[in-house]
Amino acid sequence: MSFSLRKCANTFTINSRRFGSIAVLACGLALLPAAAGQSSADEVGDFYEAPFASATGTFEWDVFTATTAAPDVASLGSGTAQLTLTSTPQPMDGPPFALVTSTNNIYTGGTITDFNVALSNLDDSLASTTVVMQVAAIGSFGGFELDGLTPIEFVDRGVAADVQHGAGGELFDTRFYWAEWQINATDELALTFANTVTHQSLAGIRVDYFNSVSPFNADAAASVTAVPEPSSLAVLGLFVGAASLRRRRK
Repeated sequence: MSFSLRKCANTFTINSRRFGSIAVLACGLALLPAAAGQSSADEVGDFYEAPFASATGTFEWDVFTATTAAPDVASLGSGTAQLTLTSTPQPMDGPPFALVTSTNNIYTGGTITDFNVALSNLDDSLASTTVVMQVAAIGSFGGFELDGLTPIEFVDRGVAADVQHGAGGELFDTRFYWAEWQINATDELALTFANTVTHQSLAGIRVDYFNSVSPFNADAAASVTAVPEPSSLAVLGLFVGAASLRRRRK
């Protein structure tokens, strides 16, 4: 993929003179390609699916076209889902922003952003509901909660190399998270998680829920950990170096 740092900064609609380093870092995280010629799979392919044929409802996001969105890949079974964002500006950082990148991720900068997934019209005819959320991202995310409850099981599955992002097919080293809750059945739920540091990129979300007589035990997904490709790290280093050089020249 070919692009210039100036063109990339303009794409993110950030004033390149005042916030040039932010723009360069945004490009580095959002557009960083993995090594050419590697095999690839999109985020959907890397989400763990083994126990979910019997899910009461499944909701999945992969190609984001807006920061507020209904599932674009799957909305199956009973219920509906909607993603929204709530941002908290951080001191000593640039102006907060959230935008959709050219790779159809949601990139947030200058802010800690709560990602909120509202589930409604769920099947609550049986006594128990189990909810599993999976998240794919470039960067660090945490604070996974369901109606204020922490998961009964949480797994940082690690980093998978060369994962395809968006409609353009760019490859990125991508981290996957798994969280599970078992609760009394209800027809509405609110799932939340957040980036733990500023300048992070959300690549995909999958939520499955199971309405059953007794709690459904979903086996946690296996690790996807792989060593990041040296070429990917080198390109990211180039972007960070360019940002530092720009700052010194001012």
